[in-house]
Amino acid sequence: MRALLALMLGLIPGSGTAAAFECAGVTLPSTLVICSDPELMRLADERQAAIDEARACIGEDRWPALWENQKAWVRLYAKTCGVPPDRPPQIPVPVSVKECFKQAAEARIAFIRAYGGTEAVSASSPGTTADTAPAAHSLLQLSGDQRWVVLASRRDLDEAIGIGRYYIGDFPSVRVVKANNGFYAVIIGPEQTKNIQAFRERAKNLWPIPTDAFLSRGDSWTEEIWRMRSPILAEVNYDGKNPAKLNYGAISLSVSRAPDTTAGGSGFVPVLAGRIGDKIVFTIRGQPDVASAQPRAHVFLIELESSGSMPQVVMTSFTGGAHCCTETDIATSDSDGRWSVLKADRLDGDGYQFEDLGGDGVSELVSVDNSFLYAFDCYACSYAPVRVDPAPWNTPA
Repeated sequence: MRALLALMLGLIPGSGTAAAFECAGVTLPSTLVICSDPELMRLADERQAAIDEARACIGEDRWPALWENQKAWVRLYAKTCGVPPDRPPQIPVPVSVKECFKQAAEARIAFIRAYGGTEAVSASSPGTTADTAPAAHSLLQLSGDQRWVVLASRRDLDEAIGIGRYYIGDFPSVRVVKANNGFYAVIIGPEQTKNIQAFRERAKNLWPIPTDAFLSRGDSWTEEIWRMRSPILAEVNYDGKNPAKLNYGAISLSVSRAPDTTAGGSGFVPVLAGRIGDKIVFTIRGQPDVASAQPRAHVFLIELESSGSMPQVVMTSFTGGAHCCTETDIATSDSDGRWSVLKADRLDGDGYQFEDLGGDGVSELVSVDNSFLYAFDCYACSYAPVRVDPAPWNTPA
């Protein structure tokens, strides 16, 4: 058990030397992710070396505080990246999860190195990460041809985050950072460019870039305040032709297509079947208005409710059209293992975003209030405020 804990934390207490990350016989979900990628293994070794150096620098009196902080960080970062400690990760590991692990590892290494050489950094808070430590300043500073694109600057944090959510669909890297003058900047990047016009040209088919947007190296930014972290545990895309499968713990998901049997119907609709063992525990069938010759669907697992024995299964499919619409169906189980399928609202565009706003491990459904679209002006001229909903448990499909 002690050896497993040391492996989980990415360090060997008292060793004084860095060792190659060991992957033989591992079962811990976060370690399985690390062992799936050579770069993550290299960063784990680099983190070990940084911890050894920090321990030698701070001395044994301060070492227990760093050790406790390291354990708290381990409990936090993997779950933040969508890998809970009690469930196996999706194999192959999604690129988004590996990238999140990479960013967390790089930030942690920077924090540990700052801890070893900066008295001002405190390890007393379990949530301390490089995003809130002084080392974050250097992580936001760019060099060479890399630049941040600054979309907006606001005094109000909530307003800045709202702008960030507006852009998240086309720019997944969007984040909010705090400047040393107290303002909050909404940024995307880093981008390989020295010219804002060149970036505008590359992004011309995406969300409009504000006319006053500019480039920055990030010299005046002190910390990252907000960034959308994907809470998706596992996912699969169905291309409308070849059956798609996804296994996660005890549940097995398969997506295929079936003919649209409604009067005058043509084409096919996506069909998702959930199995535990040999038993089908739920089925989600796409609505007739998503029928096509090649009905695509996106299926993923996510925590939308904490009392069930399994995460929720979500299927989204698109009706087509200039602006409309995304259908969202959610399969959920109760504490006795009984499954039911619920229908969320039909939404314009890409539908819901999912975000753990309360930090409790349960995600909310984030969208814009579609009743504002066309209500007072043309679609392109409309602005819809953000809307946050819990999962629609009282709306049977």
